[in-house]
Amino acid sequence: MRHLTALVVIAATLPGLAAAADKKPKKGGKAAAVAAPSVKISVAGYRVVGPGLGGENDNVRPFNWSQGVTVVVAAQVSAPYGLVELDKERSAAVLTDSEGNVLADPSVDWSPDYTKDRLAAMVELEAKGLPGEGATHVGAKGNLMFRLSTGVKTVKVPGVKLEKGVTFKLGTAPVTVAEVGEGYGSGPVVEFKATKAVLGVVKTLRAKDAKGTPVEVSWSSTGGFNEEWTMGFTFKGTELKGLYNLEFDVWDGLRDVNVPYEVKAGAGVAH
Repeated sequence: MRHLTALVVIAATLPGLAAAADKKPKKGGKAAAVAAPSVKISVAGYRVVGPGLGGENDNVRPFNWSQGVTVVVAAQVSAPYGLVELDKERSAAVLTDSEGNVLADPSVDWSPDYTKDRLAAMVELEAKGLPGEGATHVGAKGNLMFRLSTGVKTVKVPGVKLEKGVTFKLGTAPVTVAEVGEGYGSGPVVEFKATKAVLGVVKTLRAKDAKGTPVEVSWSSTGGFNEEWTMGFTFKGTELKGLYNLEFDVWDGLRDVNVPYEVKAGAGVAH
């Protein structure tokens, strides 16, 4: 049985970005500067799936997964920055085994898992090719194009009727109530529709009824195709009547940051 090497971790530092000011300057003083973002990349997981067994219709395979290699990398950034989204089209990956063989059909997963504070994300780097029998590790090299935020701002939208077809402005951008459904027993689900540029930067939503009583709201879904985007929220334990005052927390100070990485994945994982 072969023994695989431990994981090798590198940090990707992003020089050359203008520093941002997060506070207004005091009288007679200068604004406190925020350091340029430094995104650390490390290996979080490694999976190798060999060929399945049986015929075409048997579908007997390891981990019930398709053949290939997956290297999961963790991307971490320090406050005040937050990871908002990953641009797959401007990201890249090349996977090779320790013998120098390039693994076929590499790709970067389009939908990372983010922590609630957006200080970290996990991204899957995949290839359909398999490492050689004598390989001791798999290396992954490329770049991840993240959109980062320097903070959150609240956009208030008063007097919204939560009925299908109603349109309102989030800042200056139009948003439509696309659907209002019954949900799954916890309350109605309101689905908003706009461009990805508008809804893709929404962090959370709060709501109050016309009397100013807070309504418990929770995220339920996000999705879309190309620039058409939807986001759904559950309004817990309430029947939607009258007008609602909505408060959208949206990511602010957005910038695109290219994060280069080069890692090696073996049997050990830092923990």
